[in-house]
Amino acid sequence: MNSLACWNCGSPLSDIPLPISRHSQCSSCFNDLHCCRLCKYHDPERTVYCLEDRADPPIQKENANFCDYFSPNSKAFNAGGAIKSADSKAKLESLFGSSEEDSISSYNEVIESKEEEAKRALNDLFK
Repeated sequence: MNSLACWNCGSPLSDIPLPISRHSQCSSCFNDLHCCRLCKYHDPERTVYCLEDRADPPIQKENANFCDYFSPNSKAFNAGGAIKSADSKAKLESLFGSSEEDSISSYNEVIESKEEEAKRALNDLFK
C-alpha cells in the first residue's frame, strides 16, 4: 500500500497517514481522498452500486464520505483518461473545423456587429 496515488492527479500519497481520514485531501490537487473513487470497491462501470454488497454508496463518488467499507486502491488513478480526453477534444475540433478559441472569437465578433447594428438603428430613430 506504499504505492498509493491520488485518484484524480496521480500524485503519490506517501505523506498521508493511514488509515485515510474522511478529512484527508491530496496535497497536489486538494481532492477528497476518503471517497468512492479511491476505494477498491469502486466500479466505474456501475453508476449506483459498488462491489461491496453491504455498502450504501453516495451519489457523488468524488466527495468525502463515511463509508465503513472504504479500502484504498493503489490503482485508482487512470492516466489513460487524460489521454482519452485529449484525443476526444482533438476529434471534436477536427469535426467542427476550428478550435474553441477560434469559435469564441468569431462569436464575440458576431455579438459586436449586432451591437453596432443596434446602435445604428437606435441612432436612426432619433434623427
